Amino acid sequence: MRGRVRQLRYPCPMSSELESVELPVELLDQARDAARGGAEAEEGSVSDYVAEAVRRRLAKDRALAQVTRLFGGPPPEDVLALVRQRAGLPPRRSAS
Repeated sequence: MRGRVRQLRYPCPMSSELESVELPVELLDQARDAARGGAEAEEGSVSDYVAEAVRRRLAKDRALAQVTRLFGGPPPEDVLALVRQRAGLPPRRSAS
């Protein structure tokens, strides 16, 4: 049903397009609970919740791409650790 446009409750006015995505059931259940006004979330729709998650991920990806350009490659782990610490984020999980 691609191409159907509708207006959702985003922080700034924007149009949207309907796209189907497949999520694990447990993850979708948690997103539904959060969208209903879970512990730290305002009440909204699953679409609002997913849009905010995508928005944050895109901002993170853009910031990391910019840092990668500044360093001429991936930044050293100690630099990433310091940035995460100063941003109040938990230490990065190891890839193993």
